[in-house]
Amino acid sequence: MYPLPNRIIHWLTLVLVIAAFASIELRELFERGTENRDLFKFIHFQIGALLFLLTLVRLINKKLNPAPAMVEMDKLKTLMANGVHLALIGCLIVMPILGVSVLIAEAKDITILGIDLPHLMDKNKDTAHFLEDIHETLGNIFMFIIFAHAAAAIWHHHFLKDDTLTRMLKRNKE
Repeated sequence: MYPLPNRIIHWLTLVLVIAAFASIELRELFERGTENRDLFKFIHFQIGALLFLLTLVRLINKKLNPAPAMVEMDKLKTLMANGVHLALIGCLIVMPILGVSVLIAEAKDITILGIDLPHLMDKNKDTAHFLEDIHETLGNIFMFIIFAHAAAAIWHHHFLKDDTLTRMLKRNKE
């Protein structure tokens, strides 16, 4: 079984990722420039900051509470599993950095979890649009990777009948 801190971080990350995606999609219900639209963008941004911090905690925790060995698999499946995990962590680091970079390029006031950041550059619409396009594209790729990760866990559970999924769900019996 995974240690409790690993499981908490895993499921909290999932909840925050869902909230980040939901908040940015829900903003579309409101016209540009309205308070509600800005509120959903602000919520999206704050969740992104939380995800970034949680990912740093995850990396530290991984050293303190290593994950149990993976289920015995052939080299290709092991490589794929490791690649998906690396891609997930990479997205959790790069996505918030890109989000902040968009706001920097837009020369917007930036508050991250109550901390106001200074303006770092003059407004550059072209750079902002470029970074926003990358952020959005990576977000779509991230969703695909998340679904692939979940599908693999379900495949392991229902078809391979191993404990890949259940060891992220169950309590330790220690």
